[in-house]
Amino acid sequence: MAEFYVDHDVSIHVVPELRARGHQARCARDIGAAAHSDPQRLLIAASQSWILVSHNKSDFRLLHLAWDMWARAWGVTPSHAGILILPHGDAADSARLLDEHISARPLLENRMYEYRGAAGWVPWP
Repeated sequence: MAEFYVDHDVSIHVVPELRARGHQARCARDIGAAAHSDPQRLLIAASQSWILVSHNKSDFRLLHLAWDMWARAWGVTPSHAGILILPHGDAADSARLLDEHISARPLLENRMYEYRGAAGWVPWP
């Protein structure tokens, strides 16, 4: 099963729904990171090998792009466990979407996906 870090902008009710599906999950509030910036949240998730879940696609697109670009420029291979961007919605539906995505794509390292309704999970970029 997967380990998730649910950003502060996602309902905390997603966490118990993910746990009920057998995943490890925690939210920013659980680890004292509610006031942290998005770059800090990505760094925390990466250092713990947690998949970061957020609604904030614009900030995390930029961070994901910078992460990839800087790593290549510096000749290093830092990794994050993945970034998943969800639309706002019901906690149970959100957990189901995350669970289904993890089942279909268990390797998310250094990848970012956004759920876009009928199109499903779309990789970015």
